[in-house]
Amino acid sequence: MSDQQFQSEEARSQARLLHLESRLLCDTDPSKSLETAEKTLAIALKHHLTEEEILAKENIAYLVWHGGDIHKALTLLEETQAQRIKLGYLEFYDWCIKSISMIHWGQGNFDIAFQTIYDALPLLDENSEEKDKCLCYWALGVFYFDLKDFDRSLEYYRKSLALGREDQLLDNNISAYNLIGLGCCAKEYGNLDEAKSYFEQALHKSSEYRQWMQRARCLYEIGLVYQIQKDYDQAKNYLSESLLLRRAHQSVPGIISCLMALTEIEKELGNFRKAVELVNEALEHSEALESKTKLFQCYEKLSSLYRTLQDYEKAFIYLEKFHQVRSEVYGERSSNRIKELESNFAKLQSEKEAEIQRLINGELKNANELIRTKNEEILASVQYAKLIQQAILPSEELLSTFFQDHFLLYIPKDIVAGDFYWIEPIEKKILFAVADCTGHGVPGAMMSVMCSTALSRAVKEFTLTSPARILDKTAEILAESFSKSGNSLRDGMDIGLCCIDIETRELIFAGAQRSLYLFKGNELSMLTGDKQPIGDFEDLKTFQEEKIQLNKGDMLYLFSDGYGDQFGGLNNKKFKTSVLREVLQRIRSKSTAEQKEELLNEFQSWKGLNEQTDDVCLLGIRF
Repeated sequence: MSDQQFQSEEARSQARLLHLESRLLCDTDPSKSLETAEKTLAIALKHHLTEEEILAKENIAYLVWHGGDIHKALTLLEETQAQRIKLGYLEFYDWCIKSISMIHWGQGNFDIAFQTIYDALPLLDENSEEKDKCLCYWALGVFYFDLKDFDRSLEYYRKSLALGREDQLLDNNISAYNLIGLGCCAKEYGNLDEAKSYFEQALHKSSEYRQWMQRARCLYEIGLVYQIQKDYDQAKNYLSESLLLRRAHQSVPGIISCLMALTEIEKELGNFRKAVELVNEALEHSEALESKTKLFQCYEKLSSLYRTLQDYEKAFIYLEKFHQVRSEVYGERSSNRIKELESNFAKLQSEKEAEIQRLINGELKNANELIRTKNEEILASVQYAKLIQQAILPSEELLSTFFQDHFLLYIPKDIVAGDFYWIEPIEKKILFAVADCTGHGVPGAMMSVMCSTALSRAVKEFTLTSPARILDKTAEILAESFSKSGNSLRDGMDIGLCCIDIETRELIFAGAQRSLYLFKGNELSMLTGDKQPIGDFEDLKTFQEEKIQLNKGDMLYLFSDGYGDQFGGLNNKKFKTSVLREVLQRIRSKSTAEQKEELLNEFQSWKGLNEQTDDVCLLGIRF
C-alpha cells in the first residue's frame, strides 16, 4: 500500500469514527453533534472521500433541519441524493429520501413529497433489500395519515415496523416512530387506551435510547389524548413538558405544534387572551420557518379567536391572510396538478388494460403484480387529488367561525367530488354557497377547483358582492377558460349562492338551477333561482337575485341534487327533492347535530346496498 493510499484509508477510518460519534450525539448534544459532523465533512472533502462526504452532509442536514434552517437542510440533502444516484451508493438511501420528502410535505409541496418517495422505491427494489425501504414506508404512513386515509397509513406503519432496524445510527431507532404512528391512527379511530399504550411503548424506547426528539413527540401525543378526554390539567402537563424539551433543543416545528395544542386548550377553558398570546408566538416561529402550512393554521386560529373576542376587524384581517396563504399553496398550481393526475389516471388505466392482454401469453403472476402496483399508483394519485380538494374546501373551524349553529353533510360518491361548498367574507358581509359541478370523481374534482377559483376571482379580483353579478362574472371567467383550449366544453356547475349583511341581517340569494329553503318557524320560503347553469353555454341571461330578512331562529338549507337523486327504497327509485323537503320540514326544529344524524341515517337507509348515485352536499344553518 502506497503512502497516499495509507493516508486515505487512515482519513476514511477517522471520518467514519467521527460520523459515528456525531450520530450518537444527535439527540443528546445537537450542537456538539453538528460540530463533529462539520469536522467529518472537512476531512472527507480534503481526502476526496465521497461516501463519507455524503454521510456528513446528511447528518448536518438532519441537525440544521430540526434547528429550523429548512433551506440549508434541503440543499444538502438534494446534493447527497444526486451524489448517491451517480455513485450507486444506496446504503441508508431511504433516510435521505425520507428526509427530503418530509421537508417538502411540511412546506406544503405535497406532490413533490409523494413523487420523491415513488421515484426512489423502484431504485431500492432493484438494488437493495426490502429492509432498505423501511423509512420510505414510514413517510408514506405519515402522508396517508395527513390525507385521513388511516387504513393505508396503518398498512405502511406496520410494513415499516416489520422492517425496522434497531440501529442508533438510522434515525436512532425508527420503531419508536412507527409506534407513534400506530398510536396516532388508534387515536383517530377513537381507541384512546390503545393509542396511549402505543405512545407509552414509544416513550420507553425513547428513554432507552436517550432520544429527546422522540420523547418530546410522545409527551405531545399523550397530552393530545388527555385533551380529547377533556382532562386539561394532565394535557397541559404533558404538552408543557414536551414544549420545554423542544425549546431546550430549539426544535422549531415541534415548538409550533405544542403552542397550537396549548392554544386549543386555553380556548376550551375560556382563556381567550392567553390563547391569542400562544398562537401569536406560534405565528412568529412559523414566519421564521417560512412554513406556509403552519402559517395558515395560525391565521385561521387567530381569526376564530378574535371573532370570539368580538374584534371583527382583526378577525377579518387574519381571515384574509389565511385565504391568501392557502391559495398560494393550493391555488392554480394545485388545479394544474389535478389535471395532470387525471391524465396520469387515464395513462395508467391504459397501461393496465395492455397488461391484462398479456395474461393470454402466460404472464399471469407478473402481470397481476404489475396491475396491483398500477392500482396503488392510481389510488395514490386520486388520494393526492383528495388532499388538494380538501384544501380548497372551508374547514369546519372556519364554518363555525361564521355560523356557530350549523351542520354540513358532505358525502362524495368517489374519493374526490364534483360537489363543493364555499365561503368568502368581505367587509361586513359573508358570501357562501353550495355547488354541484359536472361529473364526479377526478373529472368532477377538476371542475370544482376551476369553479371555486372562478368564484373567488369574481369576489377578490372584481370586488363583487352581489350574488347575481358574481354568478354572471363566474360564468364569464369559465367561458374564457374553456375557450383557451380551443374546445367547446359543455361543462359547468349548478349553484346556490348567498350574501348575508352581518349588521342588517339581510340575505340576498342567487341560484343557477339550485334552490334555497328557509324555514321561519313553520313557514317555508323557497327561493328557486334561475333555470340555467354556470358555464360556457349559449343564450345565458343575466342572473336575478332575491332578498329576504333573517330573524333569530330561522333555519336555512342549501344542497346539491345528490341526495334527492339517490336510487333506493323498496322499488329502487329516486328519493326525490320533494321527499327531502318533507324530511327537512319534520326535523327543522331539532339541533343541527341531530338533523345531520337523521339525514345521514335516512340517506343510508334509502340507499341500502345500492351504489351511491352522485355526490351529496347539504348545508344547514340556524341563525
